[in-house]
Amino acid sequence: MKQIAIAIALTSGLAAIPSIGTAQSCIRTEVAQEFSYADTLNSSGSPLTEAHAVFQQDRFYVNQQDRLDPNDKTDPVMVTRDARANYGEAIRSYMNSNAMANMPVQALIGGQYVVELEACGPRDAPSIEIISMRAGGGLDEGSRDFELEHREAELAEWERRLNQREADLNAWERQLGEWDRRIADMRNTLERREQDLDQAAQGSARP
Repeated sequence: MKQIAIAIALTSGLAAIPSIGTAQSCIRTEVAQEFSYADTLNSSGSPLTEAHAVFQQDRFYVNQQDRLDPNDKTDPVMVTRDARANYGEAIRSYMNSNAMANMPVQALIGGQYVVELEACGPRDAPSIEIISMRAGGGLDEGSRDFELEHREAELAEWERRLNQREADLNAWERQLGEWDRRIADMRNTLERREQDLDQAAQGSARP
């Protein structure tokens, strides 16, 4: 009986030890991010209202759409929607813990950040922990020139959009003016018809 009890205890103990095949794999990496005004807009063009969401959205543009700012780098972690969502939540937690919870979105525009993180678990939806986050980055002259050209092109594009919106607004104003004129003409026509009917009625009522 004693030998049976020992065997049962050993079997239970072995069952409690995780197998090598189920061990969780983790990777640690650095994510280089640069933020333009476009990164502060979601995929529908609506403004993002929280800084951590900009970090997450930037990874979508970089890894999913291959839309990189001069100092953006692709990464091996945020390659799925769930992974990017987990990254955004990890950034939020890190900011909340480091007196950055109220960082305005606009403060990120033109900024560069290097985020060190550890990702564990399945590649499509890993758990993510932010190890550190540092702002800035050394740009060589070539990178600075490229960045300046990028900013100028971006500004030109926004000016073009603004001019188009102003042209559209002017066209709508002209259209509204035309509708107002037509409505006024219709009102005047109706008033004259009413006057003619009143005069006709008065004339027929005379003996």
